[in-house]
Amino acid sequence: NAMRITGLSAREFVVLMGGGHSLGQMHVARSGYEGSWTANPTKLDNDYFQTLALEQWEEHKVAATGKEQYKAHGKDLYMLKVDMLLRADPELAHIAQEYAANKDIFLEDFARAWTKLMNADRFDGPAGNLCDLESEAPAEVDDEARLVV
Repeated sequence: NAMRITGLSAREFVVLMGGGHSLGQMHVARSGYEGSWTANPTKLDNDYFQTLALEQWEEHKVAATGKEQYKAHGKDLYMLKVDMLLRADPELAHIAQEYAANKDIFLEDFARAWTKLMNADRFDGPAGNLCDLESEAPAEVDDEARLVV
C-alpha cells in the first residue's frame, strides 16, 4: 500500500528504504526498536542490502519495550519486519539483491528516487509541478507569500 499511496515503483520503494536504513539507527525511546542496520551507519552505500542478504537473522525482543525485530547472529546489527519483506517477496528480493551486488546502481537509483520523492509535493494547483515548469525565470514571492513564477 505504501508504494501505491506514494506513487513509487517497487524499485523506487526498495532503493529509498535501503538508503534510509543505511543511515542512522533505531532509538528505543523514539520507536521502541534498537540498534543500527549497518556496521557503518554514517555512510550512504549498499551495505544495508549486503547485510540483509548475507547475515543469518534471528528473532529478537527488545527488552525495554517487548517489541520484536531481528538481530544478526553474533553481531549487533538489527532489522525490522519490514526489512525482511525485501528478502521474502520475490520481486523486492530481486531488486535488493541487485543493489547488494552493485553500489553504483544503488547510488544512481537512490539519487533519482530521492529527487522524485522530494519534488512530489511541489504542486501549484492546476498549473502542475513547480519543478517541471519550462520557464527559467526566477521565482518571486508576492505579498501573500504565494510563489509566483
